[in-house]
Amino acid sequence: MKVTVSKYLNVRVGSPSLNAPCYQYLAPGSELEIDGKLYHGDPFYGNTIWYKDRGGNYYWSGGVGGLDIPNISINQSLTLRYQRISGLSGKGIKVGIIDTGIYHEHPNLSRKFEGNLFSKNIRNFSSSTNTLDTIGHGTFMSGLIGAQNIDGLGFQGLAPDCELFIAKIYNDDGSYHEQNILSALDWLLEINVDIINFSLSVDQSTYLKIKPKIEKVIQSGTICVAAAGNDHTLFEQETLYPAIHDKVISVGAISRFINRTMNEAVDFLFPDIVMQSCGYSKSNLVAESSGTSVFTALISGLIALLIEKEPNLTVDKVKSRLSEISSDYQTNTIYDSLILLKT
Repeated sequence: MKVTVSKYLNVRVGSPSLNAPCYQYLAPGSELEIDGKLYHGDPFYGNTIWYKDRGGNYYWSGGVGGLDIPNISINQSLTLRYQRISGLSGKGIKVGIIDTGIYHEHPNLSRKFEGNLFSKNIRNFSSSTNTLDTIGHGTFMSGLIGAQNIDGLGFQGLAPDCELFIAKIYNDDGSYHEQNILSALDWLLEINVDIINFSLSVDQSTYLKIKPKIEKVIQSGTICVAAAGNDHTLFEQETLYPAIHDKVISVGAISRFINRTMNEAVDFLFPDIVMQSCGYSKSNLVAESSGTSVFTALISGLIALLIEKEPNLTVDKVKSRLSEISSDYQTNTIYDSLILLKT
């Protein structure tokens, strides 16, 4: 793959490190042949992604043009290795998030709701008196999917121009009732969202009560994405609900290779590393988290881009597209950077 150097760029020999030997530099306008893969290396101006040529020389990606790699956070401390969908932003795609509510005044989310707690895009199905996120979980997931980088500040989600629809189902004490979920699904079905993000799990009893509604949503063409679990829970006979449904895209997080047969209900994995996203108060604008919920949201954001590129994708086609940009879990050895894995 040929790319063009955009800044004076040092050639690093042997490793993606600022301390690796350097015997020459390339001037802007120089053409460079790289292997097309992304490598996690030393941060430079917050960007940790490097390219490599066939001779084993590494080049900091910030000095190279021609590849469009979207940011997740302002310092690019974690960037999706596999993401090369150029020119897409999720524009026109509706994403429903069933979670703990939203901090609607966060500077990287407020434009989506016009800074208004009573926005048409926010609904409360909990026992709480409002849709404010008092836990932080829903705001974090919303940021990963659709946060907008404002004037170069703050976070940018994978699909910054998508439309978010926030359904608060968790009460302020962290509890919920199945009717909260059913009402949220009715609303999201009514407004015909393209994707529903379930960065959550429910017990089997609740699942059996909401399953008919989930199937109605799926039949309408909406893509449902749900958390499948972390590490050893991914190998249990029954994974989390509703991720167990064969038409729900299930996403797990794993910190290392585990030599066991994975539950066939698990579709995709990410290495379980800490991510940054939007916090839920003025004094907590930046938050960190990890686990299956986080990577479920990342997949939802990625699917928003896929649907923007190919409208009317079915769930099976979405799984196929994701498989095309993923690596095999059985052969992966990288667990310290973002790489989509298929089971």
